Amino acid sequence: MHYNPYLLLALVPLIGIEYFFYYYELESEALYCRRLWQRLSIPYSEIENITAKAGRIGNFVNICYSGGKKLKIVVETPFTFFDALVSHAPQAESRPAF
Repeated sequence: MHYNPYLLLALVPLIGIEYFFYYYELESEALYCRRLWQRLSIPYSEIENITAKAGRIGNFVNICYSGGKKLKIVVETPFTFFDALVSHAPQAESRPAF
């Protein structure tokens, strides 16, 4: 597969912005997400499916919640985040793919 070098150069700043301005925290009652100016709180009881996958850019954790809504999270420590999320939401179907 051949990549356009300009596309790759454009992705680098976007990944940097995501690293500094996207924030995820596992609180006692819900998963708290902040993306730039958007804030989202997902109660653990609404999480239906958790999937972890290694990608080319990074490691992803995909979360399905509230009847089909999806959230994709890029994490540095996938095993730690995945295990912590599964322990907070034991009812969710979980599949690590590392």
